[in-house]
Amino acid sequence: AFYNSVCSNFGIDRSTGVAIQSSAAYNCQFIDNQINNQGNGDSVGRGFVIGGESNVIKGNSVSNCRDVGIYCGGAYSTVSGNTCEHNGSHGIQLYANISASGNNCHNNGGDGINVANARNVVVGNHCNYNASDGVGLEAGVSNNTLNGNYCGYNSGYGINISAVDD
Repeated sequence: AFYNSVCSNFGIDRSTGVAIQSSAAYNCQFIDNQINNQGNGDSVGRGFVIGGESNVIKGNSVSNCRDVGIYCGGAYSTVSGNTCEHNGSHGIQLYANISASGNNCHNNGGDGINVANARNVVVGNHCNYNASDGVGLEAGVSNNTLNGNYCGYNSGYGINISAVDD
């Protein structure tokens, strides 16, 4: 496990797998990192993969990753003020009780922000020119809050809640 630590001001370019990964981070901060061109060949190619609890992913720039720019599965975490652009899949993917605010997600190969589990708060993000939806909620999610997001010029919907189970 990784506890009470700060990972900031890194520049990571052209690694084959995941730039910054911690499946068991607790009360950690990932701030102001620059990640570019992750993944090649058969590698995953993600910018961040963060699990655990109560983490902050803030002010990062993540671009040109083969898969998801930022994947956060850490409950009670915050994803804010990040720029995720030109990634092969979603700009940001949230899984489990996460707050996402003030992010700019554009020109990604999937959703700008993808909500894959319950109780996420998605507020004040700009999700434009993505190949799928600006904000997409996967089937089965519940108890999410969406407010003040600007989602324009996406190939899918601005905000897609049609796939959510009743």
